[in-house]
Amino acid sequence: MNPKFIIKPKFLKPLGVIYHSCQAIYPYIFSPSYVIEEYNSNSPRFVALIEHEFVHLNRIKENGLLKWYLQYVINPKFRLNEELLATKRQFQVLRENNLPIDIDQFARNLSSFTYLKMVSKDKAKSLLSEL
Repeated sequence: MNPKFIIKPKFLKPLGVIYHSCQAIYPYIFSPSYVIEEYNSNSPRFVALIEHEFVHLNRIKENGLLKWYLQYVINPKFRLNEELLATKRQFQVLRENNLPIDIDQFARNLSSFTYLKMVSKDKAKSLLSEL
């Protein structure tokens, strides 16, 4: 799948994670320009990140736009499952390229406000360790 990127405007930089993260909003991936540049230069860490977003785009397409987004927003179990599926693919790409995976950092992210605190850090760490 060829990504359809939309570059996030730089005025969002002060918002931190909102600017520096990627979001799959079908059929696009919203991303800061540096992520796209690194992806286009085949940087394995950024290829892994975009592969994560591809999983979301494919799942949205399979489940239907409205149904997927509605469940993602209101159902923490669904949201967690979707993130674990996407992160599993991300981990596969990282492993294929012999890159380290900081499970603790991924667990902090999954248990953060970014993902609406859908899971505790300890539970996230346990689930991510199984991927």
